[in-house]
Amino acid sequence: MAAIQPRYVGGSGGSKGKKGRPIALVVVVLLVVGIAFAGVWYVFPRSSPEKTMEQFMEASERGDREALKSCLSAKSQKTRGFSQMMAMPTGGPGKKNGEPDYTIGKATIEGKIAIVPVTYKMPEEAKKFGFGDDLTLKYGLVKEGRAWKVDFEETEKAMMEGFSEMFKDMPDMPEGFEFTPAK
Repeated sequence: MAAIQPRYVGGSGGSKGKKGRPIALVVVVLLVVGIAFAGVWYVFPRSSPEKTMEQFMEASERGDREALKSCLSAKSQKTRGFSQMMAMPTGGPGKKNGEPDYTIGKATIEGKIAIVPVTYKMPEEAKKFGFGDDLTLKYGLVKEGRAWKVDFEETEKAMMEGFSEMFKDMPDMPEGFEFTPAK
């Protein structure tokens, strides 16, 4: 009498399915890792207007002209203002007791232009002239590719608007007086 052999249909008992599993596993792992790297690349390398201002201010403090240049828009690097800025003595607002004597505020973004307020703590001498404890200046940045860059033209516009707002309530200012960018 012949012995009856058990026979498995489907399932994991066949040898054909085992050969393809390691390859499928490797493909799935590579796909997951690739998607994770793409997500990290997409999210993290992006600059923000606030981060660019932080880098700009720190480069100014250190007197690092190359780092300053890397924070500026291509258009600003070609202007006379850039060459004048590079010729000036370096060392910006600085730090007191290891802390910056300025605060970088939250950017207002409209399209490819951002306005970043920077509030400086006023020295005692300036307070005597009625400037108060703080002075806020607004810097204009433009988006170039994926990076935000400080732009002289946008900064000038933002600062002039800020000065007009700041001085509008001063008693000796003529009615309707506005600061306007130089032409």
